Amino acid sequence: MKKKPAKKAKKKVKRPVGRPRKKKVAKKAVGRPLVEVDENAVVALASVGCTAEEIAAYVGCGRRVMFDRFSHLLEKGHNQQKVSIRRQQHKLMMAGDRTMAIWLGKQHCSQFEPHRVTTMGEGQPRVAGQTADQFESETIRLIFAEIEKRQISRKG
Repeated sequence: MKKKPAKKAKKKVKRPVGRPRKKKVAKKAVGRPLVEVDENAVVALASVGCTAEEIAAYVGCGRRVMFDRFSHLLEKGHNQQKVSIRRQQHKLMMAGDRTMAIWLGKQHCSQFEPHRVTTMGEGQPRVAGQTADQFESETIRLIFAEIEKRQISRKG
């Protein structure tokens, strides 16, 4: 018996499945072209306290563009303003002018004075630095007289 010669293994050729690929073509830009904005100007204007609307008008774009593309620059400028205010507050405090430093801190740096409700003795509220018992008797009589007049006018 003769042995049959072994068959050679055929190499598999990869063939594309589905549609043939298209050649890549450069895509055309869609929409309005981007506005060229000077980023240094945005930071500088925000650092002196300009609003997003004012900055947008200065650089020639819309308010939404400022918020969408340049919000990080607005935040950076506003933070620089807060640092500058705090630095100036310190200088004013050292020079003795506290009023402006306090006002600027309240307006721009979220500083505030805590409000406290105080009571005296047995729960009597403090009114204009005095307890209710310390009001002049004439003032109290006038208040009660006004209340009585209003009650009479409602009945009649």
